[in-house]
Amino acid sequence: MLIPSYPAIRQEFNIPEALIA
Repeated sequence: MLIPSYPAIRQEFNIPEALIA
């Protein structure tokens, strides 16, 4: 999920940084 507001999306979906990075 390459979203500009990735930090916000991560918080909404409660996804760990390791999962997105």
